[in-house]
Amino acid sequence: MLLRVLILALLLAGPVAGRVFGHVVRRASSIALRQRLFVNPLISDPGTLEVEWNNTVGPSSYYQPQTWKYSVGRTEYSVGFDAIAHESGATHFSDHLTATATSVLYNGPHLDIAVAPQATFLLRNDSGVRLGATLIARYDFGKNSVSGSFGWTGATVASASNPAGTADAIAGFGRRVTRHITAYASVQWERSSALPSYLSVFEGAEYEISSRLAANVYGQHYTLTHGVPDHHYGVGLTYNFGRIRWR
Repeated sequence: MLLRVLILALLLAGPVAGRVFGHVVRRASSIALRQRLFVNPLISDPGTLEVEWNNTVGPSSYYQPQTWKYSVGRTEYSVGFDAIAHESGATHFSDHLTATATSVLYNGPHLDIAVAPQATFLLRNDSGVRLGATLIARYDFGKNSVSGSFGWTGATVASASNPAGTADAIAGFGRRVTRHITAYASVQWERSSALPSYLSVFEGAEYEISSRLAANVYGQHYTLTHGVPDHHYGVGLTYNFGRIRWR
């Protein structure tokens, strides 16, 4: 069954995205979230292993965010990180690792609802863990879909670059342009403790190459209403390895 709802937006695509903290720590998850909101099923097929591998380029930066997913029943377990992160002249492994469990609460003929609790472990620069969850809803009609999410995360050890609390909301629209191509766009509002709120905009399109492989292109435009806008563009692949036998 094809479930089409979507998950959080940037903490692993969930709640904190932004120039100060969010998009640096939740790059892989935010891309995964937008994919679920408009293109991919809410969760991968039960018993199968799936990977989303992306390449994102920004001003003097390059990231290779990945999300690995495995589903059991109505819950998908995933882990997201940057396999490569190049910024400020240095290249290193991810400064975070995000674990998410996305569970389908309701799967109707048009409306789908899911919840995604998550934990982001900070590996460098900041310490501690960010804990939170995101509620996602998606409504499909014809070739179109409207979707939204609301998420919140909190820091176990807050700092100037790791806000005590962050809330975000996403609203967007997707349309299947052809049999194999789906285009989408979304707007995200975000607010962190002691920081002003701001809006970010995302757009992209996915081409379904086969039942297991798809390619996507996307743009990410952070903090458009506060400070200096931060523009990133990328290409990626989603591949399902099929059923995994553990014995």
